[in-house]
Formats: sequence, structure tokens, C-alpha cells
Amino acid sequence: MVTGVKEYLLRGSSWALFGKFATVFLNLLLMSVLTRTLPPAEMGLYFLAFNLATFFSIIGRGGLENTLLRFIAQTNEPSQSARLKSVLIKGSILSLAVILLTLFIAIISIPWLSNNLFHSERLASITYLIAIWSALLAIQFVTGEVFRGFQEIKKAIWFGGLLAAIISVILLSLGYWLDLSLFLSTAVTVLIVAIVISNSLALFSLFQKTKPLEQSNANLISYKELINHSWPLLINALTLFLLSQSDLWLLGTFASEKEVAIYGAASRLVLLTAMSLAIVNAVVPPLIARMHIQNDMPHLENLLRTVATLAAIPALIVLALFIFFSEPIMTIIYGEYYQAGSTVLLILCIGQIANVLVGSCGYTLIMTGHRNTMMVISLISALVAITLGIVLVHFYGVIGLAGAYAFALTSQQIAMWLVVRLKCGIWTHAGINFFQPSIFFKK
Repeated sequence: MVTGVKEYLLRGSSWALFGKFATVFLNLLLMSVLTRTLPPAEMGLYFLAFNLATFFSIIGRGGLENTLLRFIAQTNEPSQSARLKSVLIKGSILSLAVILLTLFIAIISIPWLSNNLFHSERLASITYLIAIWSALLAIQFVTGEVFRGFQEIKKAIWFGGLLAAIISVILLSLGYWLDLSLFLSTAVTVLIVAIVISNSLALFSLFQKTKPLEQSNANLISYKELINHSWPLLINALTLFLLSQSDLWLLGTFASEKEVAIYGAASRLVLLTAMSLAIVNAVVPPLIARMHIQNDMPHLENLLRTVATLAAIPALIVLALFIFFSEPIMTIIYGEYYQAGSTVLLILCIGQIANVLVGSCGYTLIMTGHRNTMMVISLISALVAITLGIVLVHFYGVIGLAGAYAFALTSQQIAMWLVVRLKCGIWTHAGINFFQPSIFFKK
């Protein structure tokens, strides 16, 4: 286990930096191949399929990913070996049960959603593929968070999506270069194969790690404790999904598949703006949990504001590029047809500014036990996003929808930032006085 905070930050951030850059690059390459291979209508269905898989994967995780992350981070020491093994065994059993239940729910629900909400028989025809995809994504995410709880950022990065992305890009690129016919079902099948390979290696590695742990009947965790901690996180994750992803559902209901493709392409590109913050969030949650347990809040605030500042600088540069050069960027990455999404990209980027500046306020609430408060904020924000989205999409189309979700995201981030101050007594936002790269290098 990494003993020094700065050593862990340096090692973890290096891997997180590599992993996020590589994953984002590979996903952009994947999108570039797909947008040049699938017709726009099929691409729109791909975004809806991915959206559905993501939604059901969140249900499949059951909020357990952050529960396991927190409890593993708190018990990852020799004196708590028995409790740690108990967390892992019972967490795994619960995860498997929830994933299997969700798989069944997905198989029943996807045809209804496809036909009645998205009016697409084509989407309904790949129900089983989407359901399997969602279950595999849930496993991938939970195992990634378990490795993060152990502070093994290297494995969390590889098994949290990078390995699957590499395999997917290689297979789909081969098909593109060989000029093979690519259909929506083929693309999804390739992604499923890639995740199966990645998850198999991850589970084997995790089994090898947990085998030597001591097992006893003392200081064990209960299923009730895991469930009580997880259900508010599940509600929070679902509402965050509604806040960040339900725009595609609304478009799938009120707009054409081609408009969904354009909007989906722009929204995927926006993820680049928060990449540096995602790197921070890949590393700091275990530290937040530990420092909170130790009541070391002054050092926690200094840590959070320092990493927020370092993350904000590259993020603001990317935001500026996207805002001022949205049209050529969309054309270069996706092709001339997707140039129409440049205004959507601009609006969504403006909505990301607050997200970039407030730092890891969401994870701070979760890792300090304020998950119910986080859940309420997310519920209200999601309600605002959906209500505004339904109204504005009727009057202004995709532009109005982008504006509604940008406003809701900004409101949510500001609310979380203020609540962290009220509940924990610390700030998490970036500040010029906290520009301290030496945090990674000083002993």
C-alpha cells in the first residue's frame, strides 16, 4: 500500500493522466471510425444504445461502487484485514445479485423504451446486446472502483475502460481498413467482446489480491450496512445520469435520429473539457475518506484546492479552444456532416465552466458521508434539467436543449460547492494562491 500522500498523488496522477488521455484519444478515434462508417441515422441509434447501456449499468452498480471505494480505502491496512475481506466478499455478492436483477429488468424494459419513447424498432432489435453491454459496464465500473479503493490506480485505469477501449479500436479499425460492412449490431458486439476480455482479467487479478487476506468472524461488515450506504448513492448516480445524459432521451423522443447523432457527437466531445478534473477524481477519493476519518480537514482543504487549481488550468484552455473554434473542431474529428453541432458544443462547453472551477465537491460530499444531501441536490438539478429541456426543445430544438442542461449542470455544481462549505467547513474550488505543482514532488 502506498504510504505517503505525495508519493501516492504523484504515482496515481501519472497513471490517471496517462489513462485519461489514452482513453479519451481512443474514444475519439472510435467515434471517428464509427461516424465515418455508420450512416448518421445509425450513429444516432448507437448513441441511444450506449445511453441505455449506461443507464442500466448504473442501476446494476446499485451505488455499490462508491460504497466499496470508501470502505476499502478506510480498511486497507493490516489491522483491519478481516473487515476488508468481509467488505469484498459481501460487496461482490451484492453486486452480482443487483447486476443479474438489472439484466432481467433491461431485457424487459428496452423494447418498451425503444418502441414507445424512441419510436425505433431497430433499437429494439438489439435489446439483448444492450442488456449484456450494460451488465458488463457495471462489472467494469465496480472492479475499477475496487482497485481505486486499494489505491492501485494503475489497475483501476487499465481495467476501468482503457484496455477495453484499446481492443475495441483495434477490432473496429481493422474492419474499417479492410472495408468490411459495419452495422450497429456489429459495432456493439465488438464492444461487448472487448469488455468481456478486460473484465475477465480484472476479476482474476482481484481474486489473486484478496486470496491472502485474513478471514475471521470479528469486526465484519453487514449486508445492511452496505445497502444503507449504497441506496442513496444509487439514487444520486441515477439523477446525475438524468442531469447529464437524459438530453439524448428527450432528443430521441422529440427529434430525428440524425439530430441525435449530431448532438451526441458534440456532447461526447465536451467530456474532454473535464478530463483533468476526471484525473483528479481518479486519485483523490481514497484520500478524502482517510483524511476525513482522521479529522484532518485543513490539510484536506489544501489538497483539494491545490489539485482543483492544477486541474482547472488545462481544462480552461480546452474550453477556450472549443468555444472559439467549435466549428472546425467538429468537422476535423467527426466529418463535415457533424459541423452543424458546433453551436451545441459551444453552449455545452459554457455549462462546463463551473464544473471545472469548483473541483471535487461531489466526491467530497460522498466520501465524508453526506450522500443523502448529494442525492437531494442531484434530484433537484435533474428535475430542473428535464423540465427546462422539455420546454426549450419544443421552441428552440437542440440549441434550447443544450442551454437547459448547461444551466442545470452549472446550478448543481454551485450548490454542491456551497454545501461542502456548510457541511464540512472547507472549500474545494480552484484559486491562484493554490497553484502548487510542488505538491507532487516535495518529500
